[in-house]
Amino acid sequence: MELAFLLTASVTFTHLVGALIRYEPFHNVLSRRTKEKLFWSYMVIAILMFPVYVLIFPNPDTQVPYLKAAHSMGAFLYVAANFFWFHTRIAQQIYTSGMQGLWASTIHTISGFLVYHIFDIDISFDQVWVIAVIDPLINAFFLPLGVYLFRHMRPSSLLMSDRPYGYYMAVLPLVILFIQYPQNLNMDQYFWAPDRISMRIITAACFFLIYKGVQLEDENLASEIHLRSMNDTQRKTIHFLQSYTLLVQQGTKKFSILRHDMRHHIQLVYALIHDDKKEEALKALESYDSQLDKTAIRPYSMNPYINAILSVYINRAKEEGFKVTAQINFPANVPVLEEQLSVVLANLMENGIRTTSQEPKEKRYMNIQLQTKGNQAVLSVENYYSQPIDFDKDGFPRATRKGHGLGMISIRKFLERYKGYKDFTQTDGQVKFVLYFRMDAQKQPCKKDA
Repeated sequence: MELAFLLTASVTFTHLVGALIRYEPFHNVLSRRTKEKLFWSYMVIAILMFPVYVLIFPNPDTQVPYLKAAHSMGAFLYVAANFFWFHTRIAQQIYTSGMQGLWASTIHTISGFLVYHIFDIDISFDQVWVIAVIDPLINAFFLPLGVYLFRHMRPSSLLMSDRPYGYYMAVLPLVILFIQYPQNLNMDQYFWAPDRISMRIITAACFFLIYKGVQLEDENLASEIHLRSMNDTQRKTIHFLQSYTLLVQQGTKKFSILRHDMRHHIQLVYALIHDDKKEEALKALESYDSQLDKTAIRPYSMNPYINAILSVYINRAKEEGFKVTAQINFPANVPVLEEQLSVVLANLMENGIRTTSQEPKEKRYMNIQLQTKGNQAVLSVENYYSQPIDFDKDGFPRATRKGHGLGMISIRKFLERYKGYKDFTQTDGQVKFVLYFRMDAQKQPCKKDA
């Protein structure tokens, strides 16, 4: 009975270590409530399975086969708990579950190597005692390395969300794991047989090759997206300058024409006043004032970057029949931040104009607010769109066409750099994107997407 308790404790500890390692890739994206649910689920599974293992292990003739089955199949309950409480990032969960299985196989390979080649223990009944002690010790010894590796294990959402490529990559570790399962579950009395050593070594090699391969693929994708985002930003910057220059040229041309006719207008007003035609004179002045107003480029903001973006996109929106309101309170000079914020603002306004221009003219509106208080800032863009928006797991609108979505990527990077967060909602057709950020956040180059 003592051996049954020892084997049960060994299996339970190994499963809990595996559950911890599978949890690590997602520790920074899970809510506190989900973490608590996972923790208690693991505890409940461990407590409920403990007496089950104690009951099946006493028979010496079945200890080795049952121990193999417990190690190989008992972990599925913990994996099921992950999927039950954590419904998103399915491809990433599949990938990390498969990789944890390969990691567990690698640790067991190291354990078996120590037992049979370092301690030189014969294949006999004594091996059960040794394995029951060595397995938890080896798992505990390699736990810090496992936590480190798996903390950086989760591929980026961008890599895994590319279907079906992302799911092909996700199931690869599981496929390799299932290939060796028949040997692991072979119900003989031997933990370690010479003819299985090559398969175990290959499995260990597969873990590190897949780990490094996916990591490199992730980095390449991050670099590619960063380059595409930079190119898109440069293209838009050139477009902003061209559009703003065109607005200035148009205003200058209209004012030049009005200035040429100014003497005629003045003489006309003098003549109307001289003839005591005050109403006609007032109408002439109002008409002249209206024409002057059309030549003006309104200063929405004292910041030249923000003002240029607002001028270009508000002018475009009005041409599309939008009713536009803008309330801006932003400093005149905020180096680096003002350039990046202008790109974010342009992306939001461009998306708003593109979607709302599909709606009837009476429903076309856009409200823009940019307010600051101390080092805190909030940007809000509101418009109307009747069709439901497909949000991804992070609350951003999902790109429906290849090549789109770079604007949202630039907003993600902005939030990372300036320690911000966003609230993107759609209620009864009212679409509102609110972005909160710190103006004094450390302005360092953005890290590659995790």
